[in-house]
Amino acid sequence: MKINSLEISNILSIENATLTFGDSGLILVEGFDYDTGRANGAGKSSIFNALSFALYDKIPRRVTKSEILRNGTKSGWGQVEIQVGTRTYAVRRSRPTGCTYYIDGVVSAITQEEFEKAIGMNYDQFLITMYTAQDSDNKFIALNDSGKKNFILKIMNLDFTKYREDTAKGILKLEKEEDQVKAKIESLKSNVAIYKSNMVDSKDLDSQFLSCNNAITLAKAEIKKLEQVKEPDLTKYIEAETKMQTKLMDIKSSKILVEMKRTELHKLKHTSPDTNCPECNEDLNIINGKAFKVADFSKTKEQIKIVTQQIDNYESDAAQEPNVQNLLNQIKQKKQEEYKDFHEAQSGIATYKHSINMKEMIIRDLTTKLNKSNDNKDKIAEIISQAKALQARLNDIDTELVVLKSVENIFDATGAPAYIMDSIIDSFNESVTEYISEIWPNATYSLQTYKHNKDKTIKAKFSESLTINGKDRSIGSLSGGEIRALSLALDFSIIEVLGSKYSLSLNPIILDEPFNGLDSTGREMVIDILTKFAENRQVWVVDHAAESKALFNDIVRVEKRAGISKIV
Repeated sequence: MKINSLEISNILSIENATLTFGDSGLILVEGFDYDTGRANGAGKSSIFNALSFALYDKIPRRVTKSEILRNGTKSGWGQVEIQVGTRTYAVRRSRPTGCTYYIDGVVSAITQEEFEKAIGMNYDQFLITMYTAQDSDNKFIALNDSGKKNFILKIMNLDFTKYREDTAKGILKLEKEEDQVKAKIESLKSNVAIYKSNMVDSKDLDSQFLSCNNAITLAKAEIKKLEQVKEPDLTKYIEAETKMQTKLMDIKSSKILVEMKRTELHKLKHTSPDTNCPECNEDLNIINGKAFKVADFSKTKEQIKIVTQQIDNYESDAAQEPNVQNLLNQIKQKKQEEYKDFHEAQSGIATYKHSINMKEMIIRDLTTKLNKSNDNKDKIAEIISQAKALQARLNDIDTELVVLKSVENIFDATGAPAYIMDSIIDSFNESVTEYISEIWPNATYSLQTYKHNKDKTIKAKFSESLTINGKDRSIGSLSGGEIRALSLALDFSIIEVLGSKYSLSLNPIILDEPFNGLDSTGREMVIDILTKFAENRQVWVVDHAAESKALFNDIVRVEKRAGISKIV
């Protein structure tokens, strides 16, 4: 990542400014505040605060979004162009609002996260490596062993703990999903068993269908034959039968009349006065509703004769009953004989129709069973499809679990973290040796990692050692200039590792007031380190002192007048 240029408009105290950054060299940024008559407060740091604002919408100074604008202005912006490999990225960030990204000069709809990923640097990494602000807390030399380890992991973006935790969460999530999928598969198996138990043998159904249809076909054929039997004409028998029945009714009436007449005859033969005529004072008999004088018996005899004849006639009619009944029976028998074939045909038709109805009921029941069985078959096919999909997912889960558990082992303290950390430390120690030689001719500084087994847990540990002229030295025993020079050597070595291990070449490096509090000897030591580091990249040093200007390749001057800073 190389910053090519920076443009500023109304940001902090800077009205308008344009800076271009080169490939190498040591650049001094000095200034003077003509409003106060001092070198401090000219706006030197504002340049790089504006750079931080343009890149990340953040600056090391605690200012609000409205305070980032130059006093008296309502809008401002900063624009940075960055070279990453063969591609050019740019961002123009404005206040009160607005941000535009460019890729190879073309406006792009990427997000800030995508932009930072493209340039390979987030805000925290930027402050640790490229821009060391005044009184920065990001001093590698001041950290303890654990802090140094975490510092390296942070700058290398190698948070193995987070990776390990994320992997463990992923494994837990997959194992939970695996249990759920297995439970679903078992549930589907149970459903299949239920549907199968309600299914029927299609061959058996086909056989029953065929049997019923054949029976229906035969029955219809028989019905067709029987329908050929015509109903006989029984009119003559019906008329004769009616006459005989009428005759029988008459005979029954005659029988009744015989009894009535016999009663009447008995009365006539045993006549006695029934009443006395009040007018003639004679005895009377009431015969058939008529009054006869008892003395006039001739009329009674005549009546007896008539009644006796009537009885004879009625008895003669009654005597014909057996013959009439016999004739009636013969007529009925004859009618039945002629009606027999038709009756048997109709009975057969009814029987066959009943059989057809029963077979059709069986067919309907079989059809219902078949449809239900087919529905169950479709449901089983659907369940099997679901089960296959779940089984495929289960196989994927098994594969993913194998991978994640392997990754979890890799991220274990004895795995990739230890290997990568050892590799980084080796490169760091190799690089820092070259810078240390610029401070002390006969000195070494190195970091060591070692494995520590505690409670069956193996972790990577850090330790540092500094020897000067063959003697161990503590960091606290060094002078201010020595500590500042050693600190820069360590920081620059980390930057070198970023380039060698991750192909992340950072340019420029900006140091704000690195000489603050140093005497001339300390300044010389720091200058020597900076000069060596500036051989491969451009190093910008913000400083208000005038000493050692001749050691810088170029000088940028910032002047403030009437509250406005300008680069001259």
